[in-house]
Amino acid sequence: MMFEIVSGFPVPRLAYSAEGVERSADGKRFFTAEQIAYKFGCPIEAMEAVYLQFFADLGPADTAGQHRQTRQLSSEDEQRVLRNVRYGWLSDEHYELFVSECRRRGLSPWGGSLPILKWNADAKRRELQIIVSIYQLRALCYATGQFAGETDTLWAGPDGKWKDIWTSEDYPAWAKVGVRREGTREIFWGKARWDSYCQYIVKASGKIVVGDFWHKMGPELLAIRAETIALRKAFADVCGLVEAPSARRKAHRQKSESAKENGQHRLLPGTTGV
Repeated sequence: MMFEIVSGFPVPRLAYSAEGVERSADGKRFFTAEQIAYKFGCPIEAMEAVYLQFFADLGPADTAGQHRQTRQLSSEDEQRVLRNVRYGWLSDEHYELFVSECRRRGLSPWGGSLPILKWNADAKRRELQIIVSIYQLRALCYATGQFAGETDTLWAGPDGKWKDIWTSEDYPAWAKVGVRREGTREIFWGKARWDSYCQYIVKASGKIVVGDFWHKMGPELLAIRAETIALRKAFADVCGLVEAPSARRKAHRQKSESAKENGQHRLLPGTTGV
């Protein structure tokens, strides 16, 4: 089990990076469960539980054996880990609101839900919003028992011709995914446009380029955006309880404006997004 310290907090990581490079516990950036438990003063079993919950969506093949070796945590241990390790940066009021909102919406606070604090200029206070990952969005739809499958992802260039595989070195202009729901013959299509979601950055030289993550995985990320739209259309009664990706894009635009004022590298507002 591997952890990385991000902004002062431990984040579970797989043994290999997305590029296939093996990570090693150096005690500075990456840590084992034992090292991270000692650093944060938590039981090793608690950190193992955090790791397993974080990667629960990977399936039993990755975690089944480890589950049998991990002691069942008490509710007090779980609450302490959640409060002090996972969400130590939240105030007591925002943490209690986050947990209660996850409980009300049927979400898991252990992973897949990201609490963000958004400044409300009118009320002059920070307000809590919850961003839900695609994994939890799928889980919400599957749990209804009415999910009837999805179509293959289709991509199109500026010419508007749809393809079921994207082999061009250029970025796709569109992606679309269809979701089926039992009880209706309609296919709920979600379409995502590259310029509406791609993340661009402005370098110090003033050159505008596509962000590294979108440059490497652009077609896949655009497909996820399309699937998110389709799921929200097909299961509006369920997904209407979660924040739309536009909430995250708006937060990025606010950061971009702030960075522009400070002369820092920034995300371009308007046509950018996550």
